[in-house]
Amino acid sequence: MCGFGLLCGGVVVHNFIEQDTLIEEQDTKPTTDSEVPETETLVESEAQTESSVDELISTWSSSLRRRGPDSFQTVQFPIGLGGVDANNAAAGVNLDKVDVSSPFFWGAGAVLHIRGPVPQAQPLVDQGNFLLFNGEVFGGLEVAEHQNDTLALWNCLLECSAPSSVQETMKRLRGPWAFAFYQKKTSTLYFGRDPVGRRSLLISYKKNNLALSSVFLDDPYFSWNEVDTHGIYSIQFSETESASGVMQLLPWDKSETLPKRDTLPTETLDSKSVEVQELWKKYSEGLYDALFRSVQLRVINRPPFLGSVGILFSGGVDSAVIAAMAGLSLPPDDPIDLINVAFSLTGNDYHTSSDRKLARTAWENLCRVQPDRIWNFVEVNIISETLQEWKPHIASVMLPQNTLMDITISAAIWFASRSEGVLNQYDPTEKTFHTSEELYKSRAKILLVGHGADEQLGGYGRHLTAWTKGGWNRLQEELEKDIYRIWKRNLGRDDRIISDLGKEARHPFLDEDFIKYVASVPLDFISDYSEARGIGDKKILRLASERLGLSTSSKAPKKAIQFGTNIAKQFPKTRNTKGTDSFL
Repeated sequence: MCGFGLLCGGVVVHNFIEQDTLIEEQDTKPTTDSEVPETETLVESEAQTESSVDELISTWSSSLRRRGPDSFQTVQFPIGLGGVDANNAAAGVNLDKVDVSSPFFWGAGAVLHIRGPVPQAQPLVDQGNFLLFNGEVFGGLEVAEHQNDTLALWNCLLECSAPSSVQETMKRLRGPWAFAFYQKKTSTLYFGRDPVGRRSLLISYKKNNLALSSVFLDDPYFSWNEVDTHGIYSIQFSETESASGVMQLLPWDKSETLPKRDTLPTETLDSKSVEVQELWKKYSEGLYDALFRSVQLRVINRPPFLGSVGILFSGGVDSAVIAAMAGLSLPPDDPIDLINVAFSLTGNDYHTSSDRKLARTAWENLCRVQPDRIWNFVEVNIISETLQEWKPHIASVMLPQNTLMDITISAAIWFASRSEGVLNQYDPTEKTFHTSEELYKSRAKILLVGHGADEQLGGYGRHLTAWTKGGWNRLQEELEKDIYRIWKRNLGRDDRIISDLGKEARHPFLDEDFIKYVASVPLDFISDYSEARGIGDKKILRLASERLGLSTSSKAPKKAIQFGTNIAKQFPKTRNTKGTDSFL
């Protein structure tokens, strides 16, 4: 995984495409040439402006290094005047000063070493081409057993002869990614995110400066938005000193990755009939198999230096199923950290958190069904003073998302991902539970998260409301809206939050094959809202969890993270306060 930043200074981008709002299906609105700001560029002759750019680069680099602590490299070269300074790039020199006397590229890559024998420094540079890649390739590209996937992608992109071949190469990739690739022979910059949007990528075009970044940078030079997931974008720059180009969208059919159901239920099922019960069994077993393959893909063949696998663990059905499947995928002596966070105003009531109570019970359940496994239950306890200390930093990382709901969710995920707390373990010989006196710091660099389960399987309260008011048609509309906008609402923000701690989020419920399987299941065999909460919602997953022996979690009702962890109590609300209100 990599955090990257790319600054194209002093460039004129015609037809700059504004990125989408929260409504994913909204058409993009091209900006006319007359609307493109063409003053106050970073390309200035005054030493004072040049110094401010250097300060900006320094801050940007520091933010990126938190994402990628294992390797950091920067390069700079002019646009349209010969390409990369090969000596500087090959040596991996980190520039202390940026030359802004003419249009330029400045690129930085910070690498978290996850795959391959050694960290692969970025940007990759060769004969004027460069690549910045933040992702994990789980399919769609041939990667040798010990080969770095970024290097494999680089070799493939160098062979592309047309924009369509670049788009097709990226579209084939299975797994999360964001990238920026400059092809020297065509003077074209390509960039984008995977169709689901699992990695952060922000874009800004202001004052003739185009910027792409994995992280948010609070500076008046920038006006950031999430890059959308309609396809990849290209800008072909002119080979002149003015460095201008036209921004184009190379679209893909998102329904190939996020397919929609062809038909919807037309009659009510007899839930007590043998035939219907057999169908529930069939579909839940299919879901079990698809999810198990997804979890395996994300936890096996890890290099030893990565430490244990970590799971953000509320004890609900989503995280418990992921944990149990990870346990079945790994050797018994390969520890799994179950990380649960709770907040307190006083410091002595963490146990009142509903997530803490459920998670502890679910952990004990896992210890019974897989007693030979090393299960580390990590209680992350955050008192009010600690939250207040870190809240400004967390808020700066989650931006441009900026609501009360965003900060409560972001803070809970950030502290859980930091993974420092009280260690609880199970002794299978004595069949007893033990608590360590020392602070435990998880070494896990890979964190499994449950994103996408509720959006696809009908786990939110609004899904029940949609079904109650409008039946299966209304429910299907709500589910499609949720999965099509998850890149904007959740994934970019949470990637920035988790990666800020030098960790990588992996999303078993957002595996491409799992998504396609869920879309193939009739909607009335996903949830059964005629049954009680904790039973009928996400019923297909709850049935799969019973196969794993998860008697506790299989019947746990959904509770939002901000309420389950008690963090909402740290943000007093008035009668008129809403979660969508601006936080900053």
